[in-house]
Amino acid sequence: MTNVEVRGGDRSEGGRVGQPWWRLGWAESGAVAGLLLLPALYLSTVHLRRADTAPAGYVAAVSYHAGSTVIAAVAGLLLTALLAVHLVGLRRWSVAWRPGAADSCTAIGMVAVLGLAVGFVCSLLAAYGARHGWGVDQVKAMGAVAENGAAVLLAAIAGPAYLVTRLALNDGVLPVRLGYVAGVATGVLILVGVLQPGLATWPALVWLMVSGIALALRREPAEPDPETVATE
Repeated sequence: MTNVEVRGGDRSEGGRVGQPWWRLGWAESGAVAGLLLLPALYLSTVHLRRADTAPAGYVAAVSYHAGSTVIAAVAGLLLTALLAVHLVGLRRWSVAWRPGAADSCTAIGMVAVLGLAVGFVCSLLAAYGARHGWGVDQVKAMGAVAENGAAVLLAAIAGPAYLVTRLALNDGVLPVRLGYVAGVATGVLILVGVLQPGLATWPALVWLMVSGIALALRREPAEPDPETVATE
């Protein structure tokens, strides 16, 4: 019987067998984050914005639902970390073709990660404050940041979407159709972020699901010649 050695950095045709550990799962993590962040965002803020507007009633309602708010916010923080893994993996994979764009677009995408993290932390603080005697103004302030922080900053997912556009349409390492979809997503997110901040949640999360699935199914291209890599 002939023994076949599979090296850690080798690639099978059309597959991802034997790749370094950091190349496995980063694409799927984007799809999972996009799918599950929406319910996490809703459940972590629904009782902060729907509670009675009367001061005593507001704090009492937030306190009553504090348990579910905390659970959703903690789950959201874990999903936010998963999104960060996705962006770092995308950057490390794409840097061979677009080193400048990989760094800058990932940095832009991390703004969305920051918005999500701040929003979920503020949900935790609002629930904690309602249970521990904070004033209604403090609880409402945390609730307002929780409700709007992620919604406003999720438009920054336009950065990674633009990177996918360049990789597909300029470098040919991803399907052309994915590049056109990425271009549309980039334009929509930029327009929404500029004209109507706060409405980027749905397009950003839908794009994460679509791109995560598409990147998970990608065929691995050959590494580019360092002398031909575009300078940006």
